[in-house]
Amino acid sequence: MPNVVERPYEASDLTVKKAVLLEMVKRQRDKWPLASFNPSKIRVETLREHLLSGGFTKQVTFDNTTLEPPSIAVAGPQSSPAPATDWPENMTNPSLLEAEGSDSRHERTETTSPRTAAPRLTAALLELQASKDEEDKLHRRREDLHACRIRLLIEEWVDTSAVKRHVEDVDLRPLEVHPAGDWDIRATEVLCALQNSFSAIEGVVKVSVPDMIDPEYRRCFANMARDGNPLVNTETNPAILRVRDASMKLIIEHIPSRVVHMRETAHTTRTGHNRSHDNSEIAHTAGHKRNRDDSDNECPLQKATNRKQARTTAASEGEEREDVEWLKRKAATRPGYIEFCANRNRKLNNPARARFWSFTACFSSTYYKTYIDIPGICHKVRVTKKAIMDALGVGTTALAEAENMSRIMDMYGEHGGLHRSQEVIDTLQDDELVGSGILASFLIQWERDHPI
Repeated sequence: MPNVVERPYEASDLTVKKAVLLEMVKRQRDKWPLASFNPSKIRVETLREHLLSGGFTKQVTFDNTTLEPPSIAVAGPQSSPAPATDWPENMTNPSLLEAEGSDSRHERTETTSPRTAAPRLTAALLELQASKDEEDKLHRRREDLHACRIRLLIEEWVDTSAVKRHVEDVDLRPLEVHPAGDWDIRATEVLCALQNSFSAIEGVVKVSVPDMIDPEYRRCFANMARDGNPLVNTETNPAILRVRDASMKLIIEHIPSRVVHMRETAHTTRTGHNRSHDNSEIAHTAGHKRNRDDSDNECPLQKATNRKQARTTAASEGEEREDVEWLKRKAATRPGYIEFCANRNRKLNNPARARFWSFTACFSSTYYKTYIDIPGICHKVRVTKKAIMDALGVGTTALAEAENMSRIMDMYGEHGGLHRSQEVIDTLQDDELVGSGILASFLIQWERDHPI
């Protein structure tokens, strides 16, 4: 009769759709390692990872009737009984099966050899018993695994310039011990041990570990989405972490709190726009008192974080002003800058409009996304679109229009090569004063009618 055994899933069993993987998990819901189970938010990779490493098993049906040996030739009355053999527990001696099938042996072919049937039965039963022994051995080994001492090498980034490094020794129970000596540990247990140590994390953070293949890259496995959520209740991905040499490096990256930034901005706006000196003093005193009361309720780490954020915001604003001034000085040295400044926000003829667009687009393509050295700043500053617009005195629409029109003029204008058009060249040389919209509409329509 058929027997049902439980065996671990293999990678080949998990090449199915997400709905089938979810049914596999629901059949053994108690083995799901995460606190939450939302089918709509769980990825297929996460399901496969937990099904392989979380102790999930599949049901395999083993039919004994298919292993019943064929009948052998009828033995005489003086046939000696089968020799006694020490068979493993829960296994059946093949000679007993042969005796049970003696009533129907005359109905079967006499050409079947017992020497080929008995080994097949023995091999199948031995395979079944070996599988059961392996599962029992694995279960006993997991039960025998005691809590092990692991050293957490914590690298805490308060901001890009302040890094704190400290070490914590914690006791964790491994899920699995590999032959090479590596351990598999649940990520949630690592976070719980971290929060129960002297290096507990506060605020909004991202927690990462070095990648197993390339340690220079980080793999983020926990992320606090907003203030107030306990770190230990955060969903982790991946759920299982690998420990080598009884140590694990954790990279803690603090995320600036938008709530604190909005509070500081509101306080600055409220105290900076009072009409009289008396009202300003009252608002400043009240705001200072509220900040002092709030600071009394904050932990020392949060106080330091707020002060660091204020200094970082001020430094960032100073860098933005410096890069705009640097770009203005660079623009003033380029040919055509005086004409460019004179033609801003004016009605121009087509040649002047074309030169205005070309100057704007060329300056943007030269400095956008480049890193510049500014005296007084210890690191390179990356040029943004906003800095370019502030330096040239143009808006977002004007900059986008200049870049697009300059691109079309390069394709169909005087320097367009095989695609140059005399009609486009004549239009760009028209001296009639028209608005920029008429010339832009002509160029856009020409590109649509003559695609490259």
